[in-house]
Amino acid sequence: MRGRAALLRGVPWPPVLFLTGGGATLLGVGAAVPSTSPATRLAGAGLALLAAGSAWSLDEPAAAAVDAAPCSLKVRNLLRGSMIGLPVALSALAVVLARIGQSGAPFWRLQLQILGVLAVAVAATACVRRSYPTPGELVGPTLALVIVGFSAFDPLARWLPILPLVSDRYSAGTSAVWVLATGAGLVIFLRASRDRLDL
Repeated sequence: MRGRAALLRGVPWPPVLFLTGGGATLLGVGAAVPSTSPATRLAGAGLALLAAGSAWSLDEPAAAAVDAAPCSLKVRNLLRGSMIGLPVALSALAVVLARIGQSGAPFWRLQLQILGVLAVAVAATACVRRSYPTPGELVGPTLALVIVGFSAFDPLARWLPILPLVSDRYSAGTSAVWVLATGAGLVIFLRASRDRLDL
């Protein structure tokens, strides 16, 4: 128990909390405005911040905490990866509050996209984490830029809208993409978290 508490103390909480809180706020604002408003792009920016915050949660900048609690990489990643519940819960609350009395994309569609993005975020971070102790500073900004780009320009909209978020340009294919992304992300996260201490 002490070892796990030490691992949580080693989390870079300031960027994690700042990005998660800011992301949920922007997501809620973007979900609250009409789907035709340019302000809906704030939802994309909020999702980008949530993904970056999830990536930063796997950082291990505090080597002393890790040394004092010799847990396997899998245990450390699972413990910190469980914090994905924070952005999921905050984003769900923000969207629910924002969509009260609103029409447009149902709540479950928005949450499916959020879950898919966060699953991809922790999977990519866990892969980089195997060779770099602070992957959040690499994966976080990269994912944020990609998400903002897709949200703003939607380059695949002609064939399959990937991040329509609060717009009405949503299809069954979009749901399929994010269901697959969520499942694949979790599988990759678990496989990338294995090390010799788990044997």
